[in-house]
Amino acid sequence: MKLLWNAIAIALLTIAVSAEANESDGEPPWHLERDKQGVQIFTRSVDGSPYDEVKGVTLVTAKLSSLVALIRDTRACSDWADLCKESRLHESISATEHYVYTLNDLPWPVANRDVLAHVIWQQNPENLQVTMRSQATTGLLEKNKGVVRLTQAKASWVFKPLGDGQVEVTTMAHVNPGGPLPGWMTNLFLLDSPFKTLVKLKKAVNLPKYEQANVVFIREPEQ
Repeated sequence: MKLLWNAIAIALLTIAVSAEANESDGEPPWHLERDKQGVQIFTRSVDGSPYDEVKGVTLVTAKLSSLVALIRDTRACSDWADLCKESRLHESISATEHYVYTLNDLPWPVANRDVLAHVIWQQNPENLQVTMRSQATTGLLEKNKGVVRLTQAKASWVFKPLGDGQVEVTTMAHVNPGGPLPGWMTNLFLLDSPFKTLVKLKKAVNLPKYEQANVVFIREPEQ
């Protein structure tokens, strides 16, 4: 049960992380839970929290701009991000800072969850690694009746160029679900949802509208 909700933020917001399974100094170890179709899913415990983190890793052949454009296309969230019913740009602060609203459609009888996330994009000028960090906000948007608002949720996307057009994609999330949920949903959210999201991402990023995208704040590796 405690592992359950961490994977939801994969669809919502979706903390820069390494794609390696080795733990950092002082951090609990990652445990490989699933490895198939070129996608790996890991979980680990979080000190002081009853909920675990989840991490997904895969490789794609794509431009950095294509991946960024896909994640930033909020209206297309439901096409590839598992559980995402609706997503929209709430406010744009700059080209690299936004507030994004996302609604997750959860199986009955569980109430849907939504979140208003503060999203920040960065690119390392040396290795060109791209990182998107997002964190749930509180008090900035009126709550929807019948929907549970997530107020404790962090997530990230990391795009690490490896050369020859390949990019290592890592996504990580840690979420407090805001209420008890039935244990039978654990595998759905912990393993199936992030796995399906990454499988769909690998296909979606090759669509013409993303393949041809150029994002102004992204610098591509030299070929």
